[in-house]
Amino acid sequence: MMLAPQSEQPLSQPLETLQAGQKLSVDAWVLSILPFKERDKIINLYSPELGKVSTFARSVVGSQKRFAGVMEGFQTVKAHLTVPRGIHSDSERTLWHLDSIQVLEVFPHWRKNYFSIETLFFMARFIADIVPATQPDESLYRTLQIFLSLPGDSRFFKAQSWVRAAFWSRASFCLGFGSLLSGFSESLEKSDPKWIQFWRECFEVGEINFSRFIAGFEKKPIDPLTLSEEAKIYEQWLGQTSIHWPHFENWLQSKSQSGSL
Repeated sequence: MMLAPQSEQPLSQPLETLQAGQKLSVDAWVLSILPFKERDKIINLYSPELGKVSTFARSVVGSQKRFAGVMEGFQTVKAHLTVPRGIHSDSERTLWHLDSIQVLEVFPHWRKNYFSIETLFFMARFIADIVPATQPDESLYRTLQIFLSLPGDSRFFKAQSWVRAAFWSRASFCLGFGSLLSGFSESLEKSDPKWIQFWRECFEVGEINFSRFIAGFEKKPIDPLTLSEEAKIYEQWLGQTSIHWPHFENWLQSKSQSGSL
């Protein structure tokens, strides 16, 4: 006797109770897309229910139904997945099966200039490199949503170094390491001592308000962070977490060698 195919359900149960072959759907952010053979791809996702997962998508190239529009990263999607074998034994290396995807939002204003793309890539690499696999964090995903939804006006484009600092500090807080404000408080204070309290009111609260912080640029312009000031944030991160981030270290080195310091 043939069994009827299992119906897909939104994830509403603990991860440790998932069974191989189970079908589910989640909202997710596409971290990266890697080619595999001629038509397949490895698509890395981050979702509030599953955390960070790597998925195998078969026959993506040429698909107009199951993967229409999903050919690049940095977009939010509805992902339809099949739970793989080995999910509870080696979550870092296990590939989930990605049955199909629908694109929800693509955030075109993040792609208007190099500096915005660099910041977008910074956030994606932080999650890919630092956040543990299959450890969901709704507060971190919500933070990501807020940042991606920032209005793409001139204030936003001028504030890229502060967007990185704000995301990094908030992500550190969500992961249980605390705020990184001490790493850039001097940079805020040199513009105006009131900026520190303003920062706390925008970011060290239950629901962050980055739009309010961006609006502050109209009233009190603040200088972008220098590369040496961003290096101080990394020193603060290391001091609080003892977690090295080779990608950021390489980024600092390449910027320094190109004369951006």
